[in-house]
Amino acid sequence: MQSSSVACRPGRGGSVPGPGGGVARIALGLCLFALATSAARAESTPEGTTVIGIRAGQACIQEQIRITGFALAREESGTSLALDGYRITQVLVAEGDRVTSGQEVLRASLLGAEEGGASQGRPAGVSARAPIAGTVTRVTARVGMATSAAMPTGPGGVPEPQVRITGEGGIDLLVDVPSPYATKIRTGTVARIVYGPGLEAKGTVRVPVSEVDPASQLGRARLTIEPASALRPGQFASAVLETARDCGLSVPRSAVVYQNGVTSVQILNGTKVERRRVRTGLSDETTIQIRDGLAEGELVVVDAGTAVRPGDRVTPVVSRDDGKNAGSHTGKNDGKNDGRNR
Repeated sequence: MQSSSVACRPGRGGSVPGPGGGVARIALGLCLFALATSAARAESTPEGTTVIGIRAGQACIQEQIRITGFALAREESGTSLALDGYRITQVLVAEGDRVTSGQEVLRASLLGAEEGGASQGRPAGVSARAPIAGTVTRVTARVGMATSAAMPTGPGGVPEPQVRITGEGGIDLLVDVPSPYATKIRTGTVARIVYGPGLEAKGTVRVPVSEVDPASQLGRARLTIEPASALRPGQFASAVLETARDCGLSVPRSAVVYQNGVTSVQILNGTKVERRRVRTGLSDETTIQIRDGLAEGELVVVDAGTAVRPGDRVTPVVSRDDGKNAGSHTGKNDGKNDGRNR
């Protein structure tokens, strides 16, 4: 049998030509309606499609931030033989040595004094002493080196002493803190200092952020390091700090939809998909807190990215994690959190 069809194509100028125009208009309208219905069906999920859901449950979430910086001595000083006309004869310390305040570290003799030259009222020998007690971290003086009144300079033109000493006051980690967390990092906040694979030390915020740079939107904070021997001045490290903790109703982050400024989740009400507007709270890499709009035990579509829409009829399958998402979650803003429950 030959099937008949109506061409959804108006005449020129959008009119329907020929006699019986009223019938043709009706046919055209039906045709357009059929096309629209077909398109809607193509966009909707086939009835009975399996959709995985999980019940909203209680969980405790920790918000953490990982920030980076470098170690520097809380107290640092140095000494040099800043005199013209002398030659270093003895270097009495090496890097890593502990010294006391006033301890002799360098000796030098007047040039020509070895051959009995005239001293012109200058001492035949001089020495340099440690200004503070601590650990020697750098020695640039060498035996035979001629001294100069002009202090040698390091990177950036900063004077570089011939013997640098780190005081016994400890080592700090100087870190850059993004502005959203500047007020969350307070004095006494405990941190985990990571300075290599499997290498960690304890840290504590000693000096919180006092101001934020308008250009970079970063503020600087100082953390003590325990033990101080874990890091050397200039060494790179990162600090992991807890900035917030809260317990409450939570769902997987993948269940939340953000669209046109509206935050929502998809509810499985029996076999019907419904959309529910919600207000969220803390989140980590796997879980997000729901402060309003959802009740404990309601079944939520796990993956909001699936092609289900409000009104679709589906076959719900409850996740095996159902009822087990209560616990403690730890999240870090660097994406390295494992999100495990405790």
